[in-house]
Amino acid sequence: MGDRIQVPTAIETLVLMASARRCALCFGFDGDLNRKKGQIAHIDQNPSNAEDRNLVYLCVEHHDEYDSTTSQVKGITEAELRDYKARLISAIANGEHLRSVAPQSDATTRADAIRGHDERLFLRGDDLLKESFLREFLQQLTSDDSYYISGVHRLDEFRSVFSETGNQFIDAVLSVKLRDLIGNIDALLLFLARHFFVYPKDQQRDDDLRLCMHPELNWDRNEDGTPGPGYDRLQANLDTAVDAVRTAYDEFRTSVKLYLFL
Repeated sequence: MGDRIQVPTAIETLVLMASARRCALCFGFDGDLNRKKGQIAHIDQNPSNAEDRNLVYLCVEHHDEYDSTTSQVKGITEAELRDYKARLISAIANGEHLRSVAPQSDATTRADAIRGHDERLFLRGDDLLKESFLREFLQQLTSDDSYYISGVHRLDEFRSVFSETGNQFIDAVLSVKLRDLIGNIDALLLFLARHFFVYPKDQQRDDDLRLCMHPELNWDRNEDGTPGPGYDRLQANLDTAVDAVRTAYDEFRTSVKLYLFL
């Protein structure tokens, strides 16, 4: 059992929104979709595991029951709770909690469910790729023709997550804007893979490696101190790839703001 760590705000928000503050056990046992005062519980009861898949919203009574142990009565199992959580999230995404609170047309209910799904998906992506990080990463590329490998790993994780079939926006506009952003990130990553190399070469493998664009052609980095042939063209191509990512990201964020937060 590890030491308790604070659940990151983005993950806490994801859990609360996915459940709409409905208790997974109230729903699993009784089909109760009323909003409850509750807490975020650790499914594996390890307080150091703050991954979203290990967290669930429970009312106070059920949280106490789940955390308690007894040799006389069969307690709630981890597998049981995970199944109830999955059923609850599906019910919330389908708007079943809204029908139970107030009568709404099917169209309104579906629109609310779609909006909730897309908002949760955006928050997950925003946690993977913060706007401040992306702008700093792109600025370093164009100002210094270099990057650190940890930055590429974050970009690659973002594109990998949103390339999965289940992680797609339902709204058509958001889907198109995300696809454009992923496509431009793919193009930038391909350019970096082809034209950037570890520099300086004496870096250790377990370091956050720094890579530079063709150091043998860069007059600040090669032994001769002279510009190599074709370097200006490479810089122009890099600027184009970076600008395409910036533009696609700005358009994506604008669409998110208009659709989800206005």
